[in-house]
Amino acid sequence: MWGFEREEEKRVEYARTMLNDMFLDYRWKNTVNTDSRVVYEKVSDETTFVSIGYSCGCGGVEVSVPLKSGGVQYKTRFSSFMEAYNYVEDRVTDYEYEEY
Repeated sequence: MWGFEREEEKRVEYARTMLNDMFLDYRWKNTVNTDSRVVYEKVSDETTFVSIGYSCGCGGVEVSVPLKSGGVQYKTRFSSFMEAYNYVEDRVTDYEYEEY
């Protein structure tokens, strides 16, 4: 083992902590929290959710985010958890504060 896997695990754990803090600040609740998936729902609307599915070392992270138009999710895939983290952070901030 070269240690790359451990470094990736540290980055994922850091990003998960940052995401959790952001969602709590925006008043979303964590409804699923496993090693391979996290889901947050908006407290005021349980049909509005963000889902992040991942696995260290597999090379892919699936993200599903709500569209502002309501009732529609946009699903995409990233090569790293940090890319997914940045995307989710931007989309949730947009969802909370901007019209798009």
